[in-house]
Amino acid sequence: MKKRMLISVTLVIILSSCIVKPTPEKQKPETEYSVSLKRDVLIMMLAYPEFVKGVELIESEPYLIMKSGLKILYDDALVKTPDQKLENADIQDMLSQIYPMSDVTGIMEKDVDPGRYRSYAFFSDVYGDTKELTYANTVKVTYGTQSLRFTKINQADLTFKAAADRVFGLAKSDVSLLDYISPSSGTYNYRVISGTQILSMHSYGIALDMHYNAQDYWQWADPIKAKERIINYPKSIVHAYEENMFIWGGKWNHFDTVHYEYRPEIILKALYFSSQINITKPWSTGVDASNPTIKALIEQIDLSLKNLKP
Repeated sequence: MKKRMLISVTLVIILSSCIVKPTPEKQKPETEYSVSLKRDVLIMMLAYPEFVKGVELIESEPYLIMKSGLKILYDDALVKTPDQKLENADIQDMLSQIYPMSDVTGIMEKDVDPGRYRSYAFFSDVYGDTKELTYANTVKVTYGTQSLRFTKINQADLTFKAAADRVFGLAKSDVSLLDYISPSSGTYNYRVISGTQILSMHSYGIALDMHYNAQDYWQWADPIKAKERIINYPKSIVHAYEENMFIWGGKWNHFDTVHYEYRPEIILKALYFSSQINITKPWSTGVDASNPTIKALIEQIDLSLKNLKP
């Protein structure tokens, strides 16, 4: 009996050793493109958690998947001029330039306009695609002695109020700030950008223009005076808005110094992924990958893009 048992155990061991066990699927080596794509998708999911569902490969092309069901092509693979990007940016174009979180010392270099390229398919899905819808999504926000309309989508109105309250608080001890911030030249206004047929971000209720100055806009400002104004512009105002997910038009080559725009995706990419891509490191280097929410998103993105072509 013992002999039979010994033979049986021996056979089990032998047979077990002959079974070919599946090896874990190896992660494909990253490329600069795949790293950039994954980072951009993660940023969009973090910046707009109630609207961006994830990413999907459709006929080998990556699409940003919206919770509305809309699928937005990440990269149209077209070689575009800056003007063409301004008119018809995809998600990759929109996030291609890193916004500088440091203070600027003059007018930005030619065509360096981080945040000025915008995916209109994306913004129309989030904020509304008609004048009626975008207006319906706005609420009144107190701005000093004014009451201004701003979108409530993605809690943008709350971040706007936080930034405005901060700056008006600073103006109590530094009244010179009032010359820059008040009165506002406007927020929500369904219109096109001057000299174009492209919708202004004011149309979505995500932009603020502060107190008008003749040297604030690239099309008609004197370059020397405009540079001086950018250099002397109060950094405390810029910092207060950037800390609340707004970008400043003074950090564009096509500058618009009175202009602030609620763009959490641009600020988050600047905070997390401003360094040069290193494909020898995990693509998520820069974010806290130990955070359960972020970790889950990283895993979701990796799974969705596992068949991405090099």
